[in-house]
Amino acid sequence: MRGESCKQKRSGGFSLVEVMVAAAVVSIVTMGIASVLTNLSRENAAIGEKLTALATESELIRMVQGPDFCGCFMSGASINSTTKAVSSANLQEIPLGYEVGCVPKAAKIASVGQKLNGSHLTVQSIEIASVSDAGVGVGTYSGQLQVQFSNQGMVRGIQPIKIPLSFYVDLTDPANAQSILGCGSPPGSDTARGLEMGIWGGSQNKGDRVVNLPAGRFTTPPIVILQSRWNRESSNEGSVFWVDQVSTSSFRINWKSPNKGDDHGEEGIYWMAFKSAP
Repeated sequence: MRGESCKQKRSGGFSLVEVMVAAAVVSIVTMGIASVLTNLSRENAAIGEKLTALATESELIRMVQGPDFCGCFMSGASINSTTKAVSSANLQEIPLGYEVGCVPKAAKIASVGQKLNGSHLTVQSIEIASVSDAGVGVGTYSGQLQVQFSNQGMVRGIQPIKIPLSFYVDLTDPANAQSILGCGSPPGSDTARGLEMGIWGGSQNKGDRVVNLPAGRFTTPPIVILQSRWNRESSNEGSVFWVDQVSTSSFRINWKSPNKGDDHGEEGIYWMAFKSAP
């Protein structure tokens, strides 16, 4: 009779210990799921921030390559030829182009203190940095248009955007405040520059691209220098690039990488060609 009584009591429900154990298991599982969801949300936010920065970089490259945009953006800027420091009131924002007379458009690519394209990326500073003599003539310089981001509120720190550019100055101005007259090289100079994207064959881990030089710019084959541009997350360490078949009208860029795959859309080569010394 006692055994039957115990069975009847047992069938009435769970004991307090069983309920507590079950509650603990459910709590652990719930916390694990919440942690996974939180991490996924953070990763999605980080990817979104990176994609926004890459899209802005691509837009800046396209805009800066145009001499009209670059000339307007650098209008009113000056450089100290000794310290290589560039000062300009325009470095508070980068407009999405200019109207006639270098009037900036209302839409902005980036503005200091403002978020980028509705993302969490806040622009901390815009500056012309890493300035040095271009080595292709007196009064010509090369540097980088840099857009720095604030780390506040970001999932991960984002590397600054760095766009190579070159410019020339008015040598009649004082050395500590030489006016920047325009981007690129002075009119009539024997130099040329550009950016080639997507130099990739894909099938045998190599690619090449023939680049045409401006007609009549060079009377002898120029010297050509290269600088790589790629998304470092694509792991292209070990890639090799070189130039050959240089003539007065064109040259060829060659690219070889140890990595297989077709994810090379953000890769490119900056190039500059200039007249060799006599």
